[in-house]
Amino acid sequence: MLRKLLLVVSIATIIGVIPGMGMTAEFRGLWIDGWHSGMWTAGEIDTMLSIAKNANYNVIVPQIRKKADALYNSTYGGPNGTGEPKPDQVQPPSFDPLAYMCQQAHALGIEVHPWVCTHRCPTQTYDWFYTTYNHWLTRDQAGNLINSEGYYLDPGVPDGEEYTVNIALDIATRYDIDGIQWDRIRYPAANSGYNSIAIARFQQEYGYVPTYTDNTFKNWRRKQLNGFVARVYAQLMEVRPDICVGANTWITYATGNGTYYQDADAWMANKWLDINVPMNYTATNSSFTSNLVDWLGRAYGRYVYSGMNVGASGQTQANACTQINYTRSYNPAYGVPKGCQTYSYYHGTVTSPGWFDYVHANSSRPYYTADTIPAIPWKSNPTMGMVMGQVTKAGQNDPYTHDWVYNATVTLYHPGPPEVIMETTTDQTGYYVFSEVEPRQNYTITVSKSPITRTYYNQDVVAGKVLREDFGLVPTTCSSPSGTIRAGWNVISLPLEPSNPDPAVIFNGIDIEGKLFRWDNATGSFVVYDPWSPGDFGECSVKDGYYLFSTGTATISYQAYPKAPAMHDIPINNAGWAIIGCPYLSDKRWADVDVTKNGETVSMYTATRERGWMDSIGWWWDNTSQSLQTLGLPDDFPASEYLQPWYGYWVQTYSNNITLTLK
Repeated sequence: MLRKLLLVVSIATIIGVIPGMGMTAEFRGLWIDGWHSGMWTAGEIDTMLSIAKNANYNVIVPQIRKKADALYNSTYGGPNGTGEPKPDQVQPPSFDPLAYMCQQAHALGIEVHPWVCTHRCPTQTYDWFYTTYNHWLTRDQAGNLINSEGYYLDPGVPDGEEYTVNIALDIATRYDIDGIQWDRIRYPAANSGYNSIAIARFQQEYGYVPTYTDNTFKNWRRKQLNGFVARVYAQLMEVRPDICVGANTWITYATGNGTYYQDADAWMANKWLDINVPMNYTATNSSFTSNLVDWLGRAYGRYVYSGMNVGASGQTQANACTQINYTRSYNPAYGVPKGCQTYSYYHGTVTSPGWFDYVHANSSRPYYTADTIPAIPWKSNPTMGMVMGQVTKAGQNDPYTHDWVYNATVTLYHPGPPEVIMETTTDQTGYYVFSEVEPRQNYTITVSKSPITRTYYNQDVVAGKVLREDFGLVPTTCSSPSGTIRAGWNVISLPLEPSNPDPAVIFNGIDIEGKLFRWDNATGSFVVYDPWSPGDFGECSVKDGYYLFSTGTATISYQAYPKAPAMHDIPINNAGWAIIGCPYLSDKRWADVDVTKNGETVSMYTATRERGWMDSIGWWWDNTSQSLQTLGLPDDFPASEYLQPWYGYWVQTYSNNITLTLK
């Protein structure tokens, strides 16, 4: 038995170092730059895809954003706010290169991972971007603009981050892309980051103006980029959990992190990227392999697909194939699928003509036969979830961060077992991200920014999903719409958590003495509000509904926290009737409410139709007709299938200890 085991291990070791063997799929990416032809017309795209397909590439990486321009029909940003402009070479002007590439590439079995330059900008002072956003551009310590193949957005400018994230969301939500890759996601030089907004923020935080060699300032610049990478990944996963997010990082981690403040090690370790594509552009194989090995050691369970430049100085086509083969042996040895990304379509057709024939010409060449793209198990079969959100403070009026709260402490807690405690801080736009969160029910999330602390309880994390929890730290006025309270009886609820739950404060200006009632589920009776013994009635809660008798129309206006938790648990401890509220400013479908009993959580349909825990039909009060109306599931044919804000609802349970979860 021992001999057999050793034999299996030996064979596996041998297979791991033979080019093309071992792991069965291979990522074969091809950069197509936007500076040269290849994507400007439908004909060029057809030719490019035919060449890529014949050479057995399976992923194209088209540069659809070079310098605040768009090889797609952009709907965000631009000179008029209606979209960034296309290059003049796109013909006809109405043509959408990205949409056409997705359609045609998918028909050939090729994935599309658009290449997006995040921070590089045009240098022409007459260009719309410069004239509109020059106050976002980074500068050196002397105050000079830095031209590194373009000006750069300063990552320390909050509005710049907001703009760039929205560019990414515009692409991901409107196009059938398979992935997206960031480029120029860094500072342009060690001596950079001196945008006046960024420096004012640093000075506000630390009390001095730094030199560019200051270690605190170096880490601060890394933090700004880290915040962007974390936020944009989480928001993309919120709307497109299927897409593969990557970054084209500097050739070596040491230089990228040390000179350009690009801490790609942290990006991978924190699972803010799915793939890292280091631009390993060198014809020297000893450098190529040492760089590759260093990056593979920073994979942390994600994928590293080395970039390779077929047009690098001194590069030959034979050596380029050798470098592909290095990735085929080294990647599996580090538990990473085979994969390499070639720079570029232009080099392979012009600088190094014949490359696309050479790479698949015979069985000794790496792309002789086609191959599938490696699966991404954390997407196809996820085991962890994410938590993210934005923290705001109404009325803050910060000249740089507006109402976004920077550096708030956010804690994610679960008592376990095992106990979970995760802590982070918000970025310059108020966002926080927890990645790789174990799926569990009843997490507690707390935000603290002295002197304010807010906590959400009983929040559930689901594998493969993003739980978004936004927090508002300062109350704002919440007012009921016209018609909420009419003469006669009204059955109402509060849609947002009041900062002061005293009924006298919430219903200020409305006569509630002897006219406001809450239903006590334990006793099965009403409790009336009496200002002489307010403790009997208690505080108001967004989870409850209330009866209010009014002699005329009225408006409820109270101070409330402007953000609501992603989910509200409404416990109904005793079998019988209860009046629940709708603790949101938007309608919530009754069929989407989860029901829990003794630790078992099921859908409303299952709870009512199969378990018999409660009735599927609830009741709400139409204060216009002064009559009860039905709430229910679709096959109940109710008057409404939705819980609506400001309304209270009678519901009936047949078992004790029922909890309704609204999302």
